[in-house]
Amino acid sequence: MRIILVLSTFLFFTGIFSQKSFAQEDNIYPKYKNEFKIGFFQFFTSTLHFEYEGYVSNRTSLNLSAGFTLREDYEEEILGYNAGLALRFYAFQGNEREQFFRFGGVYFSPYASYREINVEYDPSYYLGPANYRYQLIHAGVMGGVKFFMADRLTFDFSLGGGL
Repeated sequence: MRIILVLSTFLFFTGIFSQKSFAQEDNIYPKYKNEFKIGFFQFFTSTLHFEYEGYVSNRTSLNLSAGFTLREDYEEEILGYNAGLALRFYAFQGNEREQFFRFGGVYFSPYASYREINVEYDPSYYLGPANYRYQLIHAGVMGGVKFFMADRLTFDFSLGGGL
């Protein structure tokens, strides 16, 4: 009886300490306070897009973005740039456990951005060249999901709309 009491006490305290150390390892994201991103899908629209995300607190980050567009073909040349600012609020977050592919978080964000595009269009020699300049300023709300792979690679999927 005495052995069972000692063994159960030992297992009880071992379980409490192991749960406490496991909970300490399960810290709230973010593991790294700064993220630098390069847009992959923007390459298909001839845009080189960069983002920087710096964490202000555990659940809030500031996202700065910039991009450059250059496309040339036979009839037109498009040259432009963009810049954006977003304040992200994370509703759900992942943890810091070392896994190859892990959940980063779900966020909602107000954003503002500016884009300027210059188009030189020369359809034929008879009509003559035409030059257009577009300046776009818009603001809105977006939401997104973030995943991490191999500890440093970030997959950030977002969708939003505004005016």
